[in-house]
Amino acid sequence: MGGGQGAPPWVSYALGFAQVGLKRPAEALAAWERVREAVPEFEPVYLDLADVYLQLDDGDRAVATLRAAEKRWPGDADVLNALGTIQVRRNALGEAVETFE
Repeated sequence: MGGGQGAPPWVSYALGFAQVGLKRPAEALAAWERVREAVPEFEPVYLDLADVYLQLDDGDRAVATLRAAEKRWPGDADVLNALGTIQVRRNALGEAVETFE
């Protein structure tokens, strides 16, 4: 199947969605990490990665991924809302309030 090393990044991005649909979050994670490495300016993949990290119960990596996105796109509402939502889920309410503000 496509999505390997020589395939265009969009193939890996599409493959990630297929893997999520098949309930294979670890495989989706691998596909989307390839996308982020190949096209670090593609913002949606950061949000998708954070979601999959949460599915794998890795809140630390989800936050780290969103922090990396925040550095690239400071003040981006989608990134900050995703980060704040994770902070609320982790009961880091003070941080969440700051993020949402």
